[in-house]
Amino acid sequence: VAPFTATPQGAGALARGLSENATITRLNVMSNGIAVAEGTLLFSAVASTPSFVALDVLPVLSIKENAIRVLSLKGSFGSKLEDGGTAFLAKLLATNTSVTMVDLSLNCISPQGLAALGDGLQSNQTLVSLNMNNNDIGLDEGKLLAQFVLGNTTVSRLELNSNKLRIKGGQALAAALKKDSALAELHLNNNSLGLEGGAAMEAALKINTAVKQLHV
Repeated sequence: VAPFTATPQGAGALARGLSENATITRLNVMSNGIAVAEGTLLFSAVASTPSFVALDVLPVLSIKENAIRVLSLKGSFGSKLEDGGTAFLAKLLATNTSVTMVDLSLNCISPQGLAALGDGLQSNQTLVSLNMNNNDIGLDEGKLLAQFVLGNTTVSRLELNSNKLRIKGGQALAAALKKDSALAELHLNNNSLGLEGGAAMEAALKINTAVKQLHV
């Protein structure tokens, strides 16, 4: 589908068309500004279409059939999941039992997309490595990630390099680390944590005994 600005109405019409089509197997809607609500609509349509194989770079059928372990979805110019694709992925991962590693670096994911991802991963019991490098993650997203860390029981490696957490985002994550027991490896390079953020991390690691590698 050529670039356009998706609306709930437009995505709803596309979703209805997909649910009534028994032959289409692939759809490319990347870089169309599809938000969480529209991504959820598309997921509902595709989930009920057995013949559907892939949405953009998402290998839908392989994820649904638990036939894939590593998902490399690194964004590039003109090819980013954005919020809608992230929400779609979250729905797939909620019931997946095979994927252990996901790379979502360079995908322009906003707080809304990150919240949808967190919701989907709450019920996932197999993911162990999540790469969120270069996603412009700031304070709001940092707070969401802190909630994810608190509720996480499986992800042991989290990469957040080259984002914009800064001092307060780092402090939010540090507070979560004091109560987390799953993360063993955390990457926070190039986040401008400052002395205060670094001090918060140091204090957290005096309480947390699970983290073996912290990269700042």
